[in-house]
Amino acid sequence: FEQCIEKDSDFLPGYIMLGKTLYFNGEFEKSEKVFKKSVEKFPGNSTSRFWLGRIYLLDDSKLANAKYEFDQILQGDDTYFEAHYYLAKIYEKEGKIKEALLEYHKAKLIKLGFEKIHRDLGKLYEL
Repeated sequence: FEQCIEKDSDFLPGYIMLGKTLYFNGEFEKSEKVFKKSVEKFPGNSTSRFWLGRIYLLDDSKLANAKYEFDQILQGDDTYFEAHYYLAKIYEKEGKIKEALLEYHKAKLIKLGFEKIHRDLGKLYEL
């Protein structure tokens, strides 16, 4: 995928596939750089922002960055259920239970069969 991007720096799928490959290989810093560049070149692309947000979630000191990316996605597409789901996870980490519940419910309404939502909602209700 690196060769793809070298040959055509405007080939968005090359950035996404390279970033995801690095992410799943545990090379998070490299993946972050790829997705940052992708967001810089294609600021309206939700997929790049989503993966950048996921990377930021790995470091609690970058929760604000992750929240920003997920908010940006939802400004363009309020039906992106994964963005709602991960915003809920951030709110949960911040102790903002009401906000977390609202985001989980938004995600659940969009994607009824997303089992993680039901599991995480159950955990919150146990509190």
